[in-house]
Amino acid sequence: MKKIILFAALLLMLGAAAQPSGASDLCSGVTKEFLSSKLPFKVDEVLDKQPLPDYKLCQVIIRAQSDKGTAYVTANKQGVLLGNLFVNKQAYAEKAMNTMNERSFRKNEKNLPGVVAFSYKPTGAKKAIYMFTDPDCPACNQTKAEVQQWAFEKKVEVRVVLFPLPMHPAAKDKSIKGICGNMTFDHYIRGEYPGQSCKDGEKKVEASIKMASELGIDGTPSFIGPTGKKTTGFSRQALDRIVQ
Repeated sequence: MKKIILFAALLLMLGAAAQPSGASDLCSGVTKEFLSSKLPFKVDEVLDKQPLPDYKLCQVIIRAQSDKGTAYVTANKQGVLLGNLFVNKQAYAEKAMNTMNERSFRKNEKNLPGVVAFSYKPTGAKKAIYMFTDPDCPACNQTKAEVQQWAFEKKVEVRVVLFPLPMHPAAKDKSIKGICGNMTFDHYIRGEYPGQSCKDGEKKVEASIKMASELGIDGTPSFIGPTGKKTTGFSRQALDRIVQ
C-alpha cells in the first residue's frame, strides 16, 4: 500500500467541508466493503476505527494484503484519505497503532507464555520482552547475538517465540524439532534445532503462528515489551523504548 503523507491543514479543510455529524456517526458504515469501494485496492480487514470529532473524521487502521495503514474518512463519507494526521507535530496514527497493539497484547497476555519456546534470562532481570523469530530469517540470525548482549546489559529477559514465515519452507520443521528437543537460547545462538518432530511441537508452532496473527505480527524479528509496545527489526534504541 502506497502511503501518502498528508498535511494537517488539508485534513482540517476537508473535515470542515463535510456536513456536521455527531461523534457516534463519524465511523458509522465504515467497513472494509465501504473502504474498498472508495480506494483503488481491496481492503482485507478493518483493524480499528475511532471517531475524531474535533476534525470531523473517522480514523481507520486497515490491512490490505500484508500491509497495514491508516485511512481517514470524511464526515460526509465522500472522501477517504491515506496517510497520517499530524497535530502539533504529533502523529495521530502512530498513537492509534500503539493503542491497538497494547490492547491486543492485554487480550492475549495470559496466553503468551504458552507459546514461548525458550528464554534467555540474565541474572537480575526484572522485566521481560517477547521476541518472535524465524529460524531462517537472515536479519534474526545476524542480530541474535546483539539481542543477547543488549538483554545482558539491560537485565531484561528475552522470551523467544518461534514464528516460521511462509517464505522459509524449512523453518516450520526446524521450529517443531527445536521445541521437541527442548532447545535453549544457546542452541539458538549456534543455529541448532535438536530433536525430532512431535505432536506437542506441531501444536505449539501452530499456536505461535496464531498468536502472531492475533498480535498483528507479520515479520521477524519482532519484539513486544511488558506493556504491549511493539517494534520490528533490531535496534537498541527501539528495544530501550518498548521496555520503558
